[in-house]
Amino acid sequence: MERIILILTVFIVCVCNSIKVHAQIHSGTILFERKTNIIKKYPGFSDFVKDYGMDKTVSDYFTLQFNDSVAFYGPSNDIQSTGGMFSSFIENHSYLDNLNHRTRITQLDMGGEYFLLSDTISTKQWKITDSKRKIADFKCRKAIWQKNDTTRIYAWFTEEIIPEIGPEGVTGLPGAILGLATEDGSMVYFAQSVTVQPIDKSDINFSYKKKKVMKLNELILKVIALLGEKEGNEKLEKELFYWR
Repeated sequence: MERIILILTVFIVCVCNSIKVHAQIHSGTILFERKTNIIKKYPGFSDFVKDYGMDKTVSDYFTLQFNDSVAFYGPSNDIQSTGGMFSSFIENHSYLDNLNHRTRITQLDMGGEYFLLSDTISTKQWKITDSKRKIADFKCRKAIWQKNDTTRIYAWFTEEIIPEIGPEGVTGLPGAILGLATEDGSMVYFAQSVTVQPIDKSDINFSYKKKKVMKLNELILKVIALLGEKEGNEKLEKELFYWR
C-alpha cells in the first residue's frame, strides 16, 4: 500500500512539474518580434530584393508595457532591426492607451514624418475559434477579424494576461494578444517573452516627436495636403487605417 502511495505521489509531482501554470497577470512587459515580408508588403521592391540576393523577410522588435489602466506599445530600444535600407519604409508607430477611458495617443511614423493623433480605441468584431497554440509559453486561442471583403486579420490571445492589449494597438479580445498576422503573411507579430513586473505610468517613456496633437479629421487633411489626395489616401489606408 505504501509503495502504491509513493508511486502515485511521484507521478502527481512529475505531472505538476511538466505543466506550467501562470497566475493571471495584470502588469508587465511583452517583447514582440515583427517579421515583414518585403516582397509581399512592397511589391515594387520585388526585383530589387531578388537581383541583390537580399533577405525578403526583415525583423523589428517592439515592447508593450502595461498595467490595468495604461498600455504603451512602441519600438524596442534594446534590439537592432534587421531591416537595413528598408527600415525607413516600414512603419514604426507608437500607441499610448488609457484603458479605463478607452482613449489613445498615437504617434504615426510615416516614412520619417511624425504625427500625433488623439483618438478613441476602436472596437473590432472578432470571431473566436477553437484553434489553440502556445506563444511565449502561454496558451492562446485564435481569433479572426474580417476587416472588409478582402482583408482578414488573425490574432492569438491569452486570458492569462488580463488587460485587453495587443501589438499595433489591436485590442478587443478577452486578454492580451500575443500573436497577430495579416492573411497574406506580409506582417506577422509574435511575442518572444513576457516579463511580469510592476509598471507605473512614470516608467513609460513616450518620446514625442511632435508637440501638436491632432484629431482624426485634422490628421487626414494634413497628410493629404502634404502628399496629395491620391498618395495621401493610399498612405493613410496602408498605415493609419490598416489596424483600425
